[in-house]
Amino acid sequence: MGSRPALEVAAVYKKVDHVFGDYYLNYLLDKIEAPGQFPWFFYANTQTGVVPSEFKNSGFRHTLIFDGVNQSAWTNLFLPIAWKVSEIVSKPIISVDGLHVNMIFNHNIEHVGEPHLDVPASENKDHSQYTAIYYMDDTNGCTTLYDDKGLPFFRNPSTADSLLIFSANIKHSGGLPTDAPLRRVVNINITCPR
Repeated sequence: MGSRPALEVAAVYKKVDHVFGDYYLNYLLDKIEAPGQFPWFFYANTQTGVVPSEFKNSGFRHTLIFDGVNQSAWTNLFLPIAWKVSEIVSKPIISVDGLHVNMIFNHNIEHVGEPHLDVPASENKDHSQYTAIYYMDDTNGCTTLYDDKGLPFFRNPSTADSLLIFSANIKHSGGLPTDAPLRRVVNINITCPR
């Protein structure tokens, strides 16, 4: 748990291990690793979508939901993760604003991506927005959270079948793995009532 028990304040996060157990994790991995089945699309920058000067954040992505609109026949496979986030924050989901699967590779360098927000900050005082990352691999590729001054305040290594949940107004970045061939995560953005 982060600095406070609720996820209402900007500098708060929650890490949950053993979210589903091996059955669901292995089911997901079987589906996305099946040759020729799950479609992956190359992204020059899996974090911000902006073409970088270097391709250290390049990898593959499958967008399931973008701006609240379903983009994929594979969405239902990953929706239980959004429901689990809702359960953990104890709030119903108004909308799933974004849902995608990222896969980045070990480039034999330590690299942390650009701090960013996944969704624009909402001005709606009746809603809370959350970003969550579900990890599918054990790697040292960390998710880093940043304070309002851009300074890192929390680094979370990838632990398979764990979730990191934080307020969507916290900038974050992902790091490349150096101890494993790849790092796969499911990124979730939801809006809930306050």
